[in-house]
Amino acid sequence: MSQAASLADRLRNVHVGLRPDLEIARQTFHGQPAYVLRDPISFQSHQLSAADYQVVVSLDEAKTLGEVFGSLVATGVVDPTDEAGFYAFIVSLQRLGVLQLPVVNSDALYAKFDKRRRDSRRRQLTRFLFWRIPLGSPDRMLGATVRWIAPLFTRTAFFIWLAVMLGCGWIVAARWSDFVDPLESTFSSQNLVAIWLLVIVLKAMHEFGHAYACKAFGGAVPEMGAYLIMFTPCAYVDASAAWGFVNRRHRIIVSLAGMYFESIIAAAALCVWCFTGPGPLHATAHHVVVLATIVTLGFNANPLMRYDGYYVLVDLVSMPNLRQKAIEAVRSVGKRWLLGLKTPPPTNRTEHALLVTYGAAATVYRALLLTTIGVVIAWKIHVVGLFVAIVFVGGSLMGMVVRTGRYLLASDETRPVRVRATVLAACLVVGLPTAVLLLPVPNSVVSRGVSGWEFEQTVYCTSPGFLRKVSARPGEHVEQGAELAVLDNDEVELWVTHAEAELARHKRVAEGQVGRAPSAADAAWQQLHHAERLVQHNQRQHAELTVRAPDSGIVASYPLRDKLGRYVAPGDPIAVVGHGSPVVRTLLTAEQLAQANPHTGEKVQVRLAGPGQPVRNAVVLEVPPQGDRVIQHNELTQEGGGEIAARTDTKSAAEPFFEVAVALEDDGKPVQAGRSARVRFSNPPETLFVLVERRFLRFLNSLRGAQN
Repeated sequence: MSQAASLADRLRNVHVGLRPDLEIARQTFHGQPAYVLRDPISFQSHQLSAADYQVVVSLDEAKTLGEVFGSLVATGVVDPTDEAGFYAFIVSLQRLGVLQLPVVNSDALYAKFDKRRRDSRRRQLTRFLFWRIPLGSPDRMLGATVRWIAPLFTRTAFFIWLAVMLGCGWIVAARWSDFVDPLESTFSSQNLVAIWLLVIVLKAMHEFGHAYACKAFGGAVPEMGAYLIMFTPCAYVDASAAWGFVNRRHRIIVSLAGMYFESIIAAAALCVWCFTGPGPLHATAHHVVVLATIVTLGFNANPLMRYDGYYVLVDLVSMPNLRQKAIEAVRSVGKRWLLGLKTPPPTNRTEHALLVTYGAAATVYRALLLTTIGVVIAWKIHVVGLFVAIVFVGGSLMGMVVRTGRYLLASDETRPVRVRATVLAACLVVGLPTAVLLLPVPNSVVSRGVSGWEFEQTVYCTSPGFLRKVSARPGEHVEQGAELAVLDNDEVELWVTHAEAELARHKRVAEGQVGRAPSAADAAWQQLHHAERLVQHNQRQHAELTVRAPDSGIVASYPLRDKLGRYVAPGDPIAVVGHGSPVVRTLLTAEQLAQANPHTGEKVQVRLAGPGQPVRNAVVLEVPPQGDRVIQHNELTQEGGGEIAARTDTKSAAEPFFEVAVALEDDGKPVQAGRSARVRFSNPPETLFVLVERRFLRFLNSLRGAQN
């Protein structure tokens, strides 16, 4: 008996019906009527032709499938010879989960139960990372306020928005260097809290964009809530009513409304950024522009990820459930090319080519994204980062490998080509990890530094006092002996006055002893000499209240420039005067030093912080033989706006840092000392295997160090 006949015999007397919670909408695709079947539980959509829809709506739990088929034949919907196709279509509906098909098979039932149980356990393990918290229905609030928001979705508003976006693009292009320069430090440690809060606010506005667009075109928004994704709150709204809109333009607007709202916020933030100077407000506005444009376009607008861009593409190509169809198309091509299995030829070659291209691109992108995230985790998180990355990437890819291996080695479909399938499985198990480990990853080392001069001399306080005046500015050229700062000390001035008065008195006494007893005259002259030395000492202390440059050079920095009126004790630094070539001193960890392997004369690239600063060429001047835990440059510590965690009292870090000095090439542009900079040590790319090996060896060394 054939498989088709067996299927018909098993299902002919079965009663089935369509799930009552399914939603069906009539739409037009490529000029032809079609029906979209949407599952509100799985959020998947399935497109049905008009003929398939007639079969679906004819299903009645009060009738057997045999009776349903007979009525369809009687009405001319199906041909009497198409019984096998009818029952195959019923089975396909059951596989989509839209029917309850009571095919008795205890082994299959237990396998499904066991799979659900294992999936539930896995979800419990990761549930603390992904919490979904419904907060209620915003539909009434949206209905009361949509009249003020709906004008944003008109043609007039679109053209105004387009003009604003062109203007914003012109502004960014005109100030390109100013806009790009802070990007490297946007996600630095000192900005993480601000970025975290801004993401929460922006994504809430993003979801309100979807909600208002859906409401403006007549859809309901029954639920709004929050996702806790790795403890980061992100809003969500149920705008699924939009899939039932007959007008495709309305569906696309709902999909784009979130990014539309973010772009409006970005335009306002760009104006704030343009009209404010350096400061917290200026930096926050820049963060908003970056998050609402670059980051949003990279994720939400990307059609290879199941976000807004994906659903826009689905409507543009009129292909609901595009991703699942694309995966099936890629599998079909793989079965035919890799295993030699016969697969049904595509009915539409252009559509099939689109599906295969999209499916392959989405699969490769997902693998690269997982690998990139794993590399970043291993790179940024010391010691445990390697193992976190392995678990993250391995756990994500292992399921795919296991499913593919089970299909190749145990499925009935591959039984005729089992040898070929076994060879392919071996290549998958060995070749895929090998290919991943051989992926090239960037090997450049980027570290922060501070600008200065090749030869620097710190001028210290020698006479205590209160800082009254700073006489030069950082970057100003001074001659030897030029005034740098002035201190006030009333006590020293009093000492000078008192010593001078004592000197005058001793002079009169000494002059009065002339011609008298030698012993009395000698004593008077000795007291006079002592008074002269005391006057000289006090006058020297008074003169030292005016701090002067020991040599000609450039004033590199004033540690106490903004602390006028502060008491300065002997030994406190007043200023740094430098001369020679402008240099940048950067601090490298032991691992960065080993990876960069800098040597004297090596060329590197430097970008000083600040608007309009270009990338400059530099040459390594000096590489120290050993590191130091004490951080000499406060600008590089977290207290001074840098990234190095150091104690505020001793300036000591948790690990030693190596100070590498690089000399900037003379390009005719002035260099201001004391500015932070980024130094890039360029190396050829290395493989992921080398990175993993280095991290693993470092982990072993840390274990040995802990045991010792």
